[in-house]
Amino acid sequence: MTATYDEISQMLIDLTAILEIDEAESYDEELSWAIAFDGDPAVELALDYDEETGKLFMTSLVGSAPREKVLETYRYLLEYNQFWADTGGARMALDSESEEVLLIGDCVLADLTVETLGATIAAFLVIHRTQQLILMKGIGSGGATPDEAGPMPGHIIA
Repeated sequence: MTATYDEISQMLIDLTAILEIDEAESYDEELSWAIAFDGDPAVELALDYDEETGKLFMTSLVGSAPREKVLETYRYLLEYNQFWADTGGARMALDSESEEVLLIGDCVLADLTVETLGATIAAFLVIHRTQQLILMKGIGSGGATPDEAGPMPGHIIA
């Protein structure tokens, strides 16, 4: 059974305390949600319901590449994307307007439960915060290396 937009809205309400959601707003016409999480730094997550593909897409802005390490960072992002099978499909791109790194993930709507949605969002947040630390430290000489992050964070697809 495929989870509906209304069912996911209820699941997000049920997950508010568990995931420490600070704010959540739904956009019924766009079939999407904006969620803010407390933390240092705080994380904002967009969720988009796509019935046609049967997926819930998650996106978050991770940060900008340091100007002096743009090429190294972009190379890292491309290399990271090749590990999609190890990250449960997590991938990174550049937001065309802000030039910030965008983390993208998705989960299948079929048989989605509050538990699997919660685990999927929690894993996505771990990947987000890990990549944010790597970007802040900088890639390449004198900065972070992909190996310093340890193994790629776990799967995010439910």
